[in-house]
Amino acid sequence: TPNTGTLIAEGTAQRPIRFRGRNAARWGSVYVVAPGVARLRHVTLEGGGGGSFDDGATVAGFGDGSLPADPVVLLEHVTITGSRGTGLSLQRAATFLQGSQELVISGSGNDTAPYPMQIEEHAIDALPTGRYTGNRVDEILLHLGGYGVAGGGLSVDATLRDRGVPYHVGRSRGDSFIVGRSDRDGLATLTIEAGVVMKFAPETVLKLQSTGSDKPGTGAVRALGTAD
Repeated sequence: TPNTGTLIAEGTAQRPIRFRGRNAARWGSVYVVAPGVARLRHVTLEGGGGGSFDDGATVAGFGDGSLPADPVVLLEHVTITGSRGTGLSLQRAATFLQGSQELVISGSGNDTAPYPMQIEEHAIDALPTGRYTGNRVDEILLHLGGYGVAGGGLSVDATLRDRGVPYHVGRSRGDSFIVGRSDRDGLATLTIEAGVVMKFAPETVLKLQSTGSDKPGTGAVRALGTAD
């Protein structure tokens, strides 16, 4: 039987909840593996990321490695500050729960994991509003190829929204951001909103569908900029 534990930490604007190390020591992380869920409201997490894995993340969420994506964290009016590495990491088809909003990540990052957050394709549509500046590198890292996910590639409609910082597309030279998959029926459309900045790692490719097929196309991109 899978572990179905839930962490509920729901403060208020007047009475927030704080996670920090005893005597200012570096602590580890809030570590969530599907089907487990963490629901955090009006919470501040200070000085985390002391674990040996997960790029020094203060909040680390993991799906089961298959689709559909697993919503594992609700982050509403949450602040992550002073993380040793990236503030938040979502892997293996993990995503945010509906209602996540007003997330702040600051003062975080190191040489190997300098970003406020690291997410995959299937988490971008639920990416919370908030502020992601004041870190080692103020860019949101997009893991590609559905890291740890069978088949990889974006297979559902999603919108890449302007969250005030660029998206760093790809972690390694030659990564591919695949929209649509030849092993699935139906069309997946990536919509890129006006104002979005995508910074591609060297030789990284934005690829519509992974292979050719005599079936209808499975990937499309709508890039809707404006003159301004």
